[in-house]
Amino acid sequence: DWEAIGTETAPFTGNFDGDGKKIDRLYINDDTRENLGIFGYAGGSFSLSNVRIASGSVTGKHNVGGLLGTAEKTGTSGTIIGCSNNATVTGISFISGVVGRIRGEVINCYNTGTVGTAGISGSYVGGVAGQVMNGKIAACYNTGKVTGGTATAGVASSVVSGEMIACYNSGEVTGGNTAGGVVGGTRGNITACYNTGKVTGGRSVAGFGTIVACYWLDGTQTLGWDGSGDTGKFETYFTPSTSDSAEWGTGLGTASGTYWKAGTTNGNSLPKLWWEK
Repeated sequence: DWEAIGTETAPFTGNFDGDGKKIDRLYINDDTRENLGIFGYAGGSFSLSNVRIASGSVTGKHNVGGLLGTAEKTGTSGTIIGCSNNATVTGISFISGVVGRIRGEVINCYNTGTVGTAGISGSYVGGVAGQVMNGKIAACYNTGKVTGGTATAGVASSVVSGEMIACYNSGEVTGGNTAGGVVGGTRGNITACYNTGKVTGGRSVAGFGTIVACYWLDGTQTLGWDGSGDTGKFETYFTPSTSDSAEWGTGLGTASGTYWKAGTTNGNSLPKLWWEK
């Protein structure tokens, strides 16, 4: 077992740069413990960047992520930038490939691993983030299979008093109440996101809050928010409408609305993020 760095009483508060090198065969297996990952608990203005988990298995109880279990205390304003996960991550609640629960920012991250709960009764399961509070998740994507109960989604299960910008999901999502392609339950702002993965949920699929310039493949989400008429649905490819051009601009992610590659929203391909190869 890998011993997670940082605890609730002694959180990690520094800066760690993985330099893009990969971690193979990460192994954590204790379904009685909380706050598990390479880093268990972080606080203050911490920074985790360029960490790549190439393979492995992470099993815990609550607040479990491949990279970080949790950073959710009041006053925490850390950042996770340029990190990825391909390990299998399993737990009960607040489970994710990258971070289980965070009060801060998650930028330019992705998950390709299988993420899920020990049973369908689990909750707050996301491919990249379990829950984002008072912060931002931007330019992230998920292709892995995500399974859970209440609040389950491809990118982030829940965004609370924060925002999600320029994220997409192509992984299969199976959840209970409030399941969604990019976000499950939210009371934040969701802008310029899209989904192509099949979503199976309970009473409602997608979320609450303000949703602007978002799209999804027709037939993948059958319940919940359906845009203004059919404007949010697309068949095979989509080109953002003229009114959405401010949110779907191209660039290097250095300004609002500049997260996408040039030439990807032209009706014959799906948008890719500016940092993707």
